[in-house]
Amino acid sequence: MLRHWNERALPELLAAHDLADVPEMDFQHDGWSGASLTRLARGDDAFILKRTAWSNDWIARATQDRDLREGFVATGQLPLPPSIVAPYLGAAADGPSVAMLMPDLSATLIDWERPDGQPTITSATLDRVLGAIVDLHHGPVPDVGAGPWPWCPLRERLTLLTRSAAVRLSADGQAAGARFLAGWAAFDALAPRGARDLIERLDLDPGALLDALADRPTALLHGDLKVANVALLDDGRTDGADRLADGDGRPRRGRHGLVPRLEFVGARCGSDRCPGPLCKVGRGAGPERRGRIESRCRR
Repeated sequence: MLRHWNERALPELLAAHDLADVPEMDFQHDGWSGASLTRLARGDDAFILKRTAWSNDWIARATQDRDLREGFVATGQLPLPPSIVAPYLGAAADGPSVAMLMPDLSATLIDWERPDGQPTITSATLDRVLGAIVDLHHGPVPDVGAGPWPWCPLRERLTLLTRSAAVRLSADGQAAGARFLAGWAAFDALAPRGARDLIERLDLDPGALLDALADRPTALLHGDLKVANVALLDDGRTDGADRLADGDGRPRRGRHGLVPRLEFVGARCGSDRCPGPLCKVGRGAGPERRGRIESRCRR
């Protein structure tokens, strides 16, 4: 049976990791959702405590996330493919908020940007991240009969970052609105006319896309896939910041640490040649990358 994250209180979670008396320090971050982060240091080990609630998380409100889905993932009840590991040590209730404890992975996250304007990731790194997402796309999903998994509604997920949504966010004073509008301006400058027209039509009415996806099996998607939310955990690293601890404290190496938020939505490739948007992007990137991604898709 699915356990709710609010069955555990925050003091119990902190005590389980010898952090009961460790002070929390403000942690500056570039997240947009409204969640707060603090840092706790215990000897050479550092941790991040993330808190979010319906009242302060605009993404939760926009996707009807009253159950705060990320908290369920943080409890460790979600099966993930071997190439991916979620960075959580546990979740608990802190008043109306969900509090999620993670190792501090700051040193291993991919940078947003570099002062010299050069790309922050190589083509090989991009292939590696996309390969992990393909694995997630094909991974097992929770058995609905095991409990009330908090599924994400598809329409709200698809329209979360549309141009019209960015306009509304900006009008509401959300900092993310201006950033997303800048992204759409870059899209307009780079995308061919046909692509711009298609996206504009879907923004006005996503019904055709929703109908096309309605027949696809349910799948797991990473709900906030940006380079700053990916940590590359390579074999052979020994620095404590470069490994991700399991719930029992054992390091997991050679995996991709995909930082939240994971969503459960009804869109998945179900055939040998994946028609999903992510795999289509991979196939259009060139023969070498296409072969690697398609080889992961065929199972």
